[in-house]
Amino acid sequence: MNDDVWKTRYIELERERDDQAERTQAIEALLKRLIGRLCLAARGLGADLDRALERTQQAMRGALGTSQLEELLSELSDAVARTEAPVVKQAQSAVAESFDAELRSALSALLGGLELDVSLRERASELRGQLESARELPQAVKFCAQLSDLIAAQRERAKLEQADLQRVLLQVDTRLHEFVSYLRGEEAEREAASASRQQLDEQMLGEVRGLNETVRSADDLGTLRSQLAERLEAMDAYLKQFRLRETERAEGFRERAERMRSRVEQLESETRQLQASLAREQINATTDPLTGVPNRLAYEQRVALEFKRWKRFGRPLCLVAWDIDHFKAVNDGHGHQAGDAVIRSVAKLLARQIRETDFVARYGGEEFVMLLVDTAPEAAMAVLEKVRRSVEQMVVKAEGRAIKVTTSAGLAEFRGEEGPDAVFARADRALYRAKQNGRNRCERA
Repeated sequence: MNDDVWKTRYIELERERDDQAERTQAIEALLKRLIGRLCLAARGLGADLDRALERTQQAMRGALGTSQLEELLSELSDAVARTEAPVVKQAQSAVAESFDAELRSALSALLGGLELDVSLRERASELRGQLESARELPQAVKFCAQLSDLIAAQRERAKLEQADLQRVLLQVDTRLHEFVSYLRGEEAEREAASASRQQLDEQMLGEVRGLNETVRSADDLGTLRSQLAERLEAMDAYLKQFRLRETERAEGFRERAERMRSRVEQLESETRQLQASLAREQINATTDPLTGVPNRLAYEQRVALEFKRWKRFGRPLCLVAWDIDHFKAVNDGHGHQAGDAVIRSVAKLLARQIRETDFVARYGGEEFVMLLVDTAPEAAMAVLEKVRRSVEQMVVKAEGRAIKVTTSAGLAEFRGEEGPDAVFARADRALYRAKQNGRNRCERA
C-alpha cells in the first residue's frame, strides 16, 4: 500500500470523524432541549420539585458528566417522592401521555441514528429497551442522561480510533523515509563507485603514458628496467586500492541491503496485520451484533452497488421491507430478552430463505430489509409468501416459554428514474398497508 493510498484513507477517516463529531454535538444539543421541555412540563407541582427542575435546567446549559447527571436524577427522584401523591400521579399521567405522543419517536430516532462502535451496541440495545418501557419523568430524564453518556463514549472511541490511525500512518511514513534514505544512499554509492573507477582510469592512463615516455627517453637497459619496475609497482598499487575500495563498498551494500530486507519484511508483516484488523473492523461495522446478519450500513452499501448494476444491465431488482407483527406486545408480555430472541430467530430464518446472490439486513429494531436480485415482482412475491409462512410456523423458545410470531412485508420493484430511497419508501408504504389490512401478509407497491 503506497503513501498516497494511506494518506487518502487517513483523510477519509478524518472527514468521517468530523462528520460524526458534528452529528454527536447536534444530538447532545437536542437531548438538552428535550430534557428542558420535560422540566417545563413538570413545573408547578411543588416547591422542592421546582427547585430541582431549575437546577437541572441550569446544569443542562453547561457540560455534564455521568456522575453529575446521576446526582441530578437522584435529586429529582427525591423531590418527586416528597411531592403530594395525587398531584404527582396526575402530572406523571400527563407527562407520560406527552412522552408517548411526542418524545418517544424522537428519542428512538436519535438512538437509531447513532453510528456506534461494535463494543457499544449492546448498551444501545439496552437503552432501546429502557425507552420502550419508560412512562414517567424520572425514567425519561434517566434515559436522556444515559444516552448522553453513550454519545460521549462513542466520541472517546472515535478519538482512540483516530489516534490508532495516526500512529499507523506515522509508522508507514517512517518506513517510507527509510526507503527514501536507502535509495539516496545507493545513488550516492553509485556516484562514488563511478568516481573511483574514473580515478583508476586516470591513474592507469597516466602510468601508461609514463611508460611510453620512459621507453622513449631511456638511455640504457638498466635504467629502463628500473623505471618500468617503478611504473608497474605504482599500477599494481592503484589496482589494489581500487579492489579494496570496491570490497568495502560491496560489504557496505550487503549490510544495507540486509537491513532494508528486514525493514521490508517488518513492514509487510505490519501491513498484513493492519489489513486483517481493517477487515475485521469492516465486518464488525457492517454486522448487526444481536442477530449476526448485516446491519443498516451494510444495506446502504449493498443497495448502492445493486442499484448501479440495475442501471447498467436492467435486470429486475426488488426491495422488501419486513416488520415483526405486534413486537411491542412481545416485549411487554415476555420481556426484552424474549424480544431479542424473536429478532434473532426471524433474522436467521430470513437469511436462510434467500439465495447467496440476494441480501437481507436488520434495518433497525424489529425491521428488516431484503434485496432480491434478478427477480421479477411475481417471483419475488412467491418468495415473500414462502418466508411469511415459515415465520408463521416458527416457534421461538425463550426462558422456557414458546412464542409465536408473524411478519408483514412490503415489496417494491426498481423502476424508472427512482433511486434506492424512493424505492424503499414505496416498499415501506406497502408494508404499512399490509399492517392496516390485518398483518401477517405481504403487499406489493
